[in-house]
Amino acid sequence: MIRDEGDEEFLVHRSTVVAAGERAVFAADSDFDENGGIIPDFEFYFLDLSNSEDELLLVSPLGEVVDAVRWDTDADFPGQEGGSLSLDPLQEDAASNDAGASWCIALSGAYGLGDEAGTPGAPNGSCEAPSTPAIAGDILVTEVMQNPTYASDAHGEWFEIYNRGPVELDLVGWRFEDDGDDAFIVTGPLPIAAGERLVFADNRDPAINGEVAIDYRYGGSMSLGNGHDAIVVLPPSGLSEIVRLAWDDGATFPDPAGASMTLDPGAHTLELHDQGEYWCVATNDRAPYDSATPGDANDSCQ
Repeated sequence: MIRDEGDEEFLVHRSTVVAAGERAVFAADSDFDENGGIIPDFEFYFLDLSNSEDELLLVSPLGEVVDAVRWDTDADFPGQEGGSLSLDPLQEDAASNDAGASWCIALSGAYGLGDEAGTPGAPNGSCEAPSTPAIAGDILVTEVMQNPTYASDAHGEWFEIYNRGPVELDLVGWRFEDDGDDAFIVTGPLPIAAGERLVFADNRDPAINGEVAIDYRYGGSMSLGNGHDAIVVLPPSGLSEIVRLAWDDGATFPDPAGASMTLDPGAHTLELHDQGEYWCVATNDRAPYDSATPGDANDSCQ
């Protein structure tokens, strides 16, 4: 039996063999087209997994708890929309898997049919932070659509980053935060060449997001405040910020609606990019869509 500590449980009612050293996948839906593209070993009912705080208990036919995992993302367990909670392969024992520090968001990249990251049925990747040669200022935030009008905020928000460093970087494991509690970790290989721009957005579908081609979908993990907020970029180690951009409700930064906020091409430096006077409202015509230059060089603010 597998259960939580409430009143939800299911019985493994048919033979499900797991050989020594192998894995079995349990899923709430066995339909490949509906479950994100996995082929589970067992389909279960009567158990819902909470996003932020819950538990799983594996119980033997004699009623003994063989193993249990209790997660709480408000404490020390990680959590992210679209990324599985993954146990470090060096911590695969009944004691270590109780600790939140032994778990991480899967950095394996997408599987199956969607954007979700995980390794269903395969060995987990390491939770060790990838190394990066990046230093402060190698990545800049150069355009922000925090208040779209063609699309809703929930679907039309996005931002653009620019690699002004000397080498290509892989952003897997990098963390993006706002000025509150919103954050996401890049969960798969995401190279950005020197001089290249990438667009991060809530929604991948151009028919819904305002006709924007994006490079990475963060979904509901981040929401950009229209008046004031921030975008903070941290390397996998998280020890120092690569860049921070904070806008201020129109005090010094522009405060557009239905257009992006863009950094002047002459201000692509760590010293100038976070000063509102070097930002302006995008004016290029994309009618009927909101004015912006996602993935392309910004127009001059002069």
